[in-house]
Amino acid sequence: MLSIKELLSQDTYRIPRYQRNFSWTTEDVSQLLQDIAESAQKQPVKNYYLGTLVTARKDKSENIFETVDGQQRLTALTIILCAIRHLKNCGVDFASELTWFNKINLSFEQRDRSKNLLKSIFKDPDSVEKNSISDAEELKQDPIWAAYKTASIQLHNRIEKEKGQKTNPSQGKVLLEYLLNKVFLLRTELPKGTDLNRYFEVMNNRGQQLEQQEIVKGRLISSLEKDPEQRNHEAFNQIWEACSQMDKYVVEAFAREPRTMLFSDEELFLSKVKDFKELTNVICASRKEKSETGHDPDNASLETLLNRAKKRPRSYPEEEKDSSKQPTPEYTSLIDFPNFLLLVLKIMSSEKQKIEEQNIALNDKRLIDTFDEVLELEKDKDRFSKEFARNLLYLRFLFDKFIIKRHENTWSLDTLSYRQKDEKQEKYFKATFSEMEGKLGGGPIPDPCDRIIKLQSMFHVSSPSPTYKYWMYAALRFIFRHPTTDIEKFESFLWNLGRAFMLDRYLATDNEEDKQTNLRLSFQEIVSNLFNEDTGAYRGEICKINWANINIGPDTGKQPGEAVEHFVFNFFDYLLWKRETSGKRKNFIFAFRNSVEHFYPQHPEDSEKDLSQNYLQSFGNLCLVTRGTNSRFSNLMPHQKANAYGSEKEELGSYSLKLQEIIAKARNEGEWNGTAINGAEEAAKKMFIEELEKSTPWSYNNLET
Repeated sequence: MLSIKELLSQDTYRIPRYQRNFSWTTEDVSQLLQDIAESAQKQPVKNYYLGTLVTARKDKSENIFETVDGQQRLTALTIILCAIRHLKNCGVDFASELTWFNKINLSFEQRDRSKNLLKSIFKDPDSVEKNSISDAEELKQDPIWAAYKTASIQLHNRIEKEKGQKTNPSQGKVLLEYLLNKVFLLRTELPKGTDLNRYFEVMNNRGQQLEQQEIVKGRLISSLEKDPEQRNHEAFNQIWEACSQMDKYVVEAFAREPRTMLFSDEELFLSKVKDFKELTNVICASRKEKSETGHDPDNASLETLLNRAKKRPRSYPEEEKDSSKQPTPEYTSLIDFPNFLLLVLKIMSSEKQKIEEQNIALNDKRLIDTFDEVLELEKDKDRFSKEFARNLLYLRFLFDKFIIKRHENTWSLDTLSYRQKDEKQEKYFKATFSEMEGKLGGGPIPDPCDRIIKLQSMFHVSSPSPTYKYWMYAALRFIFRHPTTDIEKFESFLWNLGRAFMLDRYLATDNEEDKQTNLRLSFQEIVSNLFNEDTGAYRGEICKINWANINIGPDTGKQPGEAVEHFVFNFFDYLLWKRETSGKRKNFIFAFRNSVEHFYPQHPEDSEKDLSQNYLQSFGNLCLVTRGTNSRFSNLMPHQKANAYGSEKEELGSYSLKLQEIIAKARNEGEWNGTAINGAEEAAKKMFIEELEKSTPWSYNNLET
């Protein structure tokens, strides 16, 4: 067992050529940092285990280890430590704290690009920013560079006490100390003579081990009272299996007979789902006993689940004969099943108020522990498990209807139904909040749905990680209470959630030393306020907006523009779209634009044309772009960017609305200088104020829905 300090200061590790390239996303890096930081805060004396590093040594006399499994974690940890080493303006000289980290003990076999980039990040990451190393533009697109930039920003934001003002040095030291000495990996060494290529192939094709969700399922089923025919177990298992298939609508995951009995009438479903006994009667009514089908009822004990871990869920005879099995258009759910389980549990606890909702974090790494903590407090575990199964199906049905899905390169908000055609059941997609054919059915997105899609996709692309899906928790909790909501109420709720994010968090003053002046709320507090009639929808006030959160201010040592939260940019784009929903902006789509672009470059090719930091880091000069776009045009002058960005009309339409607005102004005014940037900043502030004062996004009396 090695601590991170021991791992990165001793021995040498080599990534062999048969291993894939480093492929962690920025979300993976953010999640790892968050998990470690939360553990450091909540359990500072307890060790945190990151898993296993499988290695091999060709020569026992040398401490050179070939990594067979675990290279992604090893590379990510090296990158994170490089990011800590180069942190600035955080009140701590991390370089002096890491004097032992004087070289990188990780190398890549036959991958010069990765090796050179990692060396540059260790020695001087600014050299990559300033294009002082060869092939810098290409290197910037490498996942290693993206991981480094993400780690730097995440660590800086986490360590800061107050953006642009005081920092909390002790917090940074505590986190570093915990990371180095309390986070461990288990290093195992393969026997000499092992065929490493074959071992690697087997490791990657050995099938899934028992997932956390299956262990939770086994524990909940074990809590059910046993009935002679095990109908409760059968109903629970079918509900769980149907809901776990996040790549399809839950309606189509049931066999034809129970599907017809449950979902043919929405009002009837909403009534039946309130009673587990009624659900059991419907689900088990169509099941044949073992004497007829040869299948035992699926009691799904934990032992059974362990034995089935590598098997696909079996199909039922009714499904094999179901003539309504038509191909469903491919789409992607915004979250996976473990995260959905936590959302259901969190909503249940918030509605019952038996467990403090803030104790249920949306962190699937703690799925088993979280359910164990809840079950321990439940006196009637049988009742709880049945209630959880009911709510699981209920919320999954609402999730399919009211939460957007990713479809090809756009978003959809459709309801799946079945209709009778030529004595057969036929699937069809109806746009939620409309009688028109849905996007998944080939139809256009009707305006009412598009308005909901814009708000939800704005939230999602701003925080793709499931751990930060507080907006989804809030939306699901709202429709849990109001399953028959209309578009005006749902849209107004999402709008006010966005307002609260802006006023109570992203534009709020953060001062932990003085609780009376600290106006910045956690996401949990924001959502709780929305559902608390006493506190109201949000606490922030327009007059108390802290513009320093999005502008660097006169003191250039405060906050880099790259630290402006992505939600602020996407909310601004939403406002621009909302103010012009026709013409060129009508078809605007929120996408994953994860890089902050300085339209007037930070490092212009002509150094004599440097601009004051006050203008460079101004919100007026910033916008979101894709990383590839950033690396292509980063150091071009504004007039060159305006021409390069808009060289293709179709390509221009794919950019953020804020970037499109900057390009238009730069072209119309002929230049993009301090005066133009200041004007754009003031116009942005004015629009923020005007829109944040509104309690609804539209004047519904004048809006056709």
